Amino acid sequence: MTAIDSFLEKSAGYVLASFQSRDAFLAAISGAVRAVTDVQSQTGWLFLLTSLFIGLIIYVVERRTGSAGPVSIAKFLFPREIYLHRSAIVDYKFVAIDLTIKLVVYTPLITGFSMLVYRAATASFAGLSLPAPLVGMLSGTIAVPILAVVAADFGAFLAHYLMHRIPFLWYFHEVHHSAEVLTPVTVYRTHPVNSLVNAVVAAFISGIGAAFTPRPPGARSICQRCSGST
Repeated sequence: MTAIDSFLEKSAGYVLASFQSRDAFLAAISGAVRAVTDVQSQTGWLFLLTSLFIGLIIYVVERRTGSAGPVSIAKFLFPREIYLHRSAIVDYKFVAIDLTIKLVVYTPLITGFSMLVYRAATASFAGLSLPAPLVGMLSGTIAVPILAVVAADFGAFLAHYLMHRIPFLWYFHEVHHSAEVLTPVTVYRTHPVNSLVNAVVAAFISGIGAAFTPRPPGARSICQRCSGST
């Protein structure tokens, strides 16, 4: 099976997965709901409550110092000129549509392409490994998850850096910087190409990491298990 065939097969599988059952379809289009109910979401309920609590503390402090002025707590935390600004309204409409359709429309294609990049990166660096003394020193220590976090953070930085430095990518990333006011949902103001770049860079770095991960003799790599090869 060629890489293109594998990409098409994986993408088709991801697309069709949303239509396997009524529950699967409802789960795929409930992104806007999960954006609030999922505590790992950037706009999850815990994040929102924490932000409100911090805002309340700032309000109390500024009221005591007199810098807040004669304004109610509701107007301080939810200023009308911000949340009803035309830019904010655009965000509300965009988020309502994008989070509803993304798991059905373009996320499957991004996932399939990312898997293709991951497999290519793993295959390209196959056979390479860390020095045995270093592997023995790091194995079973907290250094491994720390290195994984550092690698993931570097991937996020690299993707963002590329989108700012490469003019073609900036055309898409600019959407993220076009908001005139900021609300919690502004974080979702991103073009699908923005998500693609983030996913591809993450997949590439993950593929390199998988290639360097020590395995017992005779064990297959993640790439080999995905492709079914031996």
